[in-house]
Amino acid sequence: MAARALDFKVDITPAMLRLGKLPDEVRNALKAELNVLATKVRDKAKENAATMFQVRTGHYLASIRKSVRASKTSVVARVYSNDPKAHLLERGVKPHDIRAVNATELAFLSFFGLSKFAKMVHHPGMQGHAVISTAFFDVLGEIEVDLTEAVQRAAKENAAQAPAAAEA
Repeated sequence: MAARALDFKVDITPAMLRLGKLPDEVRNALKAELNVLATKVRDKAKENAATMFQVRTGHYLASIRKSVRASKTSVVARVYSNDPKAHLLERGVKPHDIRAVNATELAFLSFFGLSKFAKMVHHPGMQGHAVISTAFFDVLGEIEVDLTEAVQRAAKENAAQAPAAAEA
């Protein structure tokens, strides 16, 4: 099962997209701002995970990462975990039975400090803890304000450079 990731995108006006690309100033401003914001979301997600879960090996915390990519028409930031158990921790697990592969083997279940060998064991399930999405929503107000300001600053710079380029 794929790890959970949150992508946040900024939709620039359709007029700019019709031009076939974002102005360089806007793309660079968005990329820089999204890098800062994705770092904040990642750090908040790691803080949430450390608070919500017992940290044994630190693999899950270390697996929470961010990336920022830009193309001619978009800038995308991702905060994600590629840990194999990330989706279980984020979404939870329904109660279910774990059966031995064949009659001569025993299934082993260990959780909450209890260990048991049997031909079948019942996993009680667990509630998910939306570590990454909670971090995203904690920072969402800041994301909206900072990205709007970054685009406005870049658009003003682009507009200021346009008359100078036309005169030259």
